[in-house]
Amino acid sequence: MNASNPTPTSHVSRVVVSRLFSMGQYEHQRVEVTVDIQPGARPGQIVGQLSKAIEVLKPRTTEQEFWLQECRATIAGEQAGIDAGAGVSVEHAKRVVADAEVVEARRQAALREIDEMGGVIS
Repeated sequence: MNASNPTPTSHVSRVVVSRLFSMGQYEHQRVEVTVDIQPGARPGQIVGQLSKAIEVLKPRTTEQEFWLQECRATIAGEQAGIDAGAGVSVEHAKRVVADAEVVEARRQAALREIDEMGGVIS
């Protein structure tokens, strides 16, 4: 309470940040993180960190997963001496797989950041 306002001052004690991702084919996946705010913590800063981390956790859509598997098969076929035919070029497939590896590294970093906050993702 303060002198000009006799009612108790409110404070943020818990923050929930969630995001619903479209996976395609009428499927969705929700990612949600709940944090209990400790005294002295800055809730706005925590919301910002969680929002960025959750955005990085965006899962691949069914179509993206299929395309990535096709690219990996193209690379494996090239390494085994199999002609890819009229499909995706090996160079393009390698770029797609390299980009997917960068995204996965960012995803793992976001998971570590949430873990450092004491979070558990199920």
